[in-house]
Amino acid sequence: MKVYLSGTITADPRTHFLRQVAEEALVALGHVAVSPLRRKDASKFTPDGLSSGDTSIPPSLFVARDEADVQGCDAVILYALGIESLERQSIGTWAELGLARAYGKPIIVVADAHQVINHPFVVVWATKVVKTVEEAIQTVHWLR
Repeated sequence: MKVYLSGTITADPRTHFLRQVAEEALVALGHVAVSPLRRKDASKFTPDGLSSGDTSIPPSLFVARDEADVQGCDAVILYALGIESLERQSIGTWAELGLARAYGKPIIVVADAHQVINHPFVVVWATKVVKTVEEAIQTVHWLR
């Protein structure tokens, strides 16, 4: 399966955890991980999430690539662990939740915060809510 790895992206390495762990585990199980971080230098991202630090990439291309990735994948893992401790919410992550739903993709949400797991959109749209990346990987592998 081809799996899109959705979640907040900032210069803070904590927001890269999903991609570091999931990419390795998915590939080991014969899946393809698609990361919105590819070919981007996350250390240059602005704290407000409005710029990747690369002025040669206009927002329209940034968004178009992420949307095409979601559409082209078989499933989405949305990583939301620890978002309550971040300075901001990721509008892009929640837009990807909507895109995945619109494209009929299974969505595995990794979260434990009450505000996430009990939110009506997550309750209704998530195929499954899990508490660890490992559970998300197992769920994706089961879907295969």
